[in-house]
Amino acid sequence: MPSSFTAINSTYKRLCFDWMEGGSRLTKKPFCTVSCMETMNYKQMKRQLAILFIGIAGLLSVPLSAQEVLIHSHNDYLQQQPFYHAYSYRASSIEADIFATPFNDELRVAHNLFDLPSAPTLDDAYLKPLINLFQQNESRVWKDSDQLLTLLIDIKVDMCFPLKKLIAKLEYNPEVFDSTVNPYAVRVVISGDRPNAANFYKYPSCISFDGSHTDYTQEQLERISMISLNLSDYTRWDGKGSLSAADRQKLTEVIAKVHSLGKPIRFWGTPDSEEAWAIFHTLGIDYINTNMPEACAAFFGLLPL
Repeated sequence: MPSSFTAINSTYKRLCFDWMEGGSRLTKKPFCTVSCMETMNYKQMKRQLAILFIGIAGLLSVPLSAQEVLIHSHNDYLQQQPFYHAYSYRASSIEADIFATPFNDELRVAHNLFDLPSAPTLDDAYLKPLINLFQQNESRVWKDSDQLLTLLIDIKVDMCFPLKKLIAKLEYNPEVFDSTVNPYAVRVVISGDRPNAANFYKYPSCISFDGSHTDYTQEQLERISMISLNLSDYTRWDGKGSLSAADRQKLTEVIAKVHSLGKPIRFWGTPDSEEAWAIFHTLGIDYINTNMPEACAAFFGLLPL
């Protein structure tokens, strides 16, 4: 990594942490004059610094992994336009909770059992739109783009039947859902009610798994695509005020541990604000968990379709 990028990244992180601690050290003003700082409001400063960092990183030809922002559309089915809204803002991961309905054994997308009667099917909300896009985009999620998409399937109740049903649907369209057939295929990652990790190897290549801790064997890690952890296990920070040095250290350590396993990390149960997104990104969290994919994309300067 270029030394100039390291210096910029260090300054960016320091300023973000300064802002979270109340701006007490903004008197140094390394990027603009006193009058500029005094006339620029808090939100503008955050956004401009984020854009400045991303822009300079691009000019320095920093490797993609060092500057990439991966947006995870949490509980995506609650959006006014499930799938399409997050897709249009190039979310890298989209989450759908599923149940097998008792009346016709179909897979439906919902947060709880009470919503099932009016809930859309997984086919209609996600699988069919993806199949249609692959037909239109020459077997890719986005035309003329190498960007990959993860479909995180959170199985809410009784894993066995829903997972069996899901696998049958995915295996019927291997060009869309199996990366051993098509390197640009959607990565379908199973979360929620999962099989025991010792049995991950028994499942076909059209699915992988969402890890929930860091104590996996090497064989198990080969079937894990990402690791998702509960933020409250490491900090009670609500996205306002300062992130304590102790909590920052705990987060830094677990992020490094997950990365040492060769896996990207996501936290769930996170505050959903510009302040939080900026801090999480500078800490090295790979997937930014959000219920607001449009606002998150705009904050990081990601252009919609």
